[in-house]
Amino acid sequence: HGSGKYVNQNGDVFLGSFAHNYPVSGTWSYVDGRTFQGDCCTKGMISNGMMTYPDGATYEGTFRRQKRHGKGTYEYSEGSVYTGYFREDVMEGEGELVWPTGARYEGSWANGKPHGFGRQYKEDGKTLHHEGLWHEGEIVA
Repeated sequence: HGSGKYVNQNGDVFLGSFAHNYPVSGTWSYVDGRTFQGDCCTKGMISNGMMTYPDGATYEGTFRRQKRHGKGTYEYSEGSVYTGYFREDVMEGEGELVWPTGARYEGSWANGKPHGFGRQYKEDGKTLHHEGLWHEGEIVA
């Protein structure tokens, strides 16, 4: 129990609090340039927090084994924002993607693409552009 610093075999560094020799809450700095702040689970399975990526993108939400998994918000470095569900780092389930122009898509996702029922709105964010079924990112009905 207590606070401290841990460096793993890869050179990743954790600064924060520990319980039973495992990181509990703090900041991970990874050698690939990512940083994570938040709560950790046993044996490094991160549960909740914010990851900042080398390109400036951020994700705040739930993780499993350092991957976006569950509900969260991913802000792309170019300004788009996705809020919804992820599975193993991929948009999966219900979610909304808003582009910097204001255009947006809300609905079902599979393998990182609109899939199933969804609505696409024009740049004002309110005027409906398309409502219907999508298949692997393409409008089908």
